Amino acid sequence: SGKDYANSVRQTANGGYIVAGYTNSTDGDVVGNHGGDDVWMVKFSSSGIVEWTKALGGTGNDAATYVQQTADHGYVIAGYSSSNDGDVSGNHGGDDAWVVKLDSVGNLQWQKSLGGNNNDAATAIQQLADGGYIVGCYAISENNGDVFMSHGAAEFWVVKLSATGSIEWSLCLGGQSYEYAHDIHQTADGGF
Repeated sequence: SGKDYANSVRQTANGGYIVAGYTNSTDGDVVGNHGGDDVWMVKFSSSGIVEWTKALGGTGNDAATYVQQTADHGYVIAGYSSSNDGDVSGNHGGDDAWVVKLDSVGNLQWQKSLGGNNNDAATAIQQLADGGYIVGCYAISENNGDVFMSHGAAEFWVVKLSATGSIEWSLCLGGQSYEYAHDIHQTADGGF
């Protein structure tokens, strides 16, 4: 009966589909909302039957912008969160970029809040051959928390995570106005 949004859908290895978005509903197909907007995951079979759903987040607003199936047949989600309770820990202030790793049936394996004291968000993610992840973000935070070398306003922010979600490196790209990353992919030469 609330707002329910799908932001990303991918076909899975078994021919089904994984959908990621957000919801503030607490009824119908939605079970386990933590308050406000929660990340909402729905796994469909190849014929469109709901296999499982999962609400993730805390009492703030949380949303998924991108989902990808991982090599272990789990899922990695990129999005944002203003929560610091429930499934979310380590928020730096405002919205943080939020990366979540789920197993194949939607159980939380790990999560990582990335950002500073302003609003930051993850908009894309790709698993890499080393098992880690490259995350495309934008950062409004300036030179605090996890955000360094910011030039001002909103910037492209690229973050490399290990297979368990630890930050290996990050890079801010931009100028004094607004830049937003919407997608990221690894290139044939191993770059991005």
